[in-house]
Amino acid sequence: MASILVVAWIISLLSVPVRCADPVLDVPACNSQFNADWAFNSRGQSPCQVAGYLGSVCSDNTFQINSITTTEEYILSSQLANNCTCSTVYYNTLSACAICQGGGHLTWDQWAKNCSTVFLAYPFPIPDGTAVPQWAFQSSASSSFDPALAQQVGDVPESSAPPAPSGTATSPGSAPAATSPSTTSGSNGKSKAGAIAGGVVGGLAFVTIATILVFLLLRRRRRKGAVPKERQALDDDTAITNPTPFMVNDSVHYLPPMRVYNPSDSNTFPPTHGLMASDRTRSPDTQISALSPMSHYRSISDSTTGHYSGAAEI
Repeated sequence: MASILVVAWIISLLSVPVRCADPVLDVPACNSQFNADWAFNSRGQSPCQVAGYLGSVCSDNTFQINSITTTEEYILSSQLANNCTCSTVYYNTLSACAICQGGGHLTWDQWAKNCSTVFLAYPFPIPDGTAVPQWAFQSSASSSFDPALAQQVGDVPESSAPPAPSGTATSPGSAPAATSPSTTSGSNGKSKAGAIAGGVVGGLAFVTIATILVFLLLRRRRRKGAVPKERQALDDDTAITNPTPFMVNDSVHYLPPMRVYNPSDSNTFPPTHGLMASDRTRSPDTQISALSPMSHYRSISDSTTGHYSGAAEI
């Protein structure tokens, strides 16, 4: 019972929501002269900021978008293509970011030509700290981003992170960006330190839970395989073999009935002394077997007295 409580306590600690730190973003500001207020979300974040949040999920919680002029547009190289940047949601927000600066934007086919896999929705949970407007989820797979349609769709309902996120989404690997500028060493150091700390904590938690579960499983198996001492003692007491029955010799030796003494009949005379002597001959009806119950008595010596002649003696 105590082991179960310990496991439940550890699981409860691990289930406490962990709020990730806001990503380190370096994005351009919108130019107010291009009237892109419709592209801002309910938190007052520009489409460039929203695009930065979406891109940071695949780039170790840091992201940078360079500013462009009215004659430039954002492109996606093969080195920067990943699951975040190859989604239509990211493409729409980055296109709105270009429009709010007065720049142009590519069609979806031109944008995704270097993507090995494309996503018609955002493939990860919305990162904490932002809210994606409804217009960003409009499909642009068959054409290009349409700012007029985006204004008609509007901002709400927005999509945001769950109220109690349990951790960060898994990063696909490569570090993407809309353009090819490099991030500063300071932001890289902070993001790597945070990622390392999160990985260490998660690894320790996993090892702890796995160790406890293995211990409980082995303990349960040992209990099932052990024989209780009381039962073992009882088995030893009841395992006594039955004694081998012995045979009793029930044979009865025949003794002839005593006959009335008749001086004329020698068969009625009393037997002589020394019945058990081996050198005496007896008739079958007067001989006593060596197995007779009386055989353990000592015989009387023949020299102690003469034998009766049958005549009266004084």
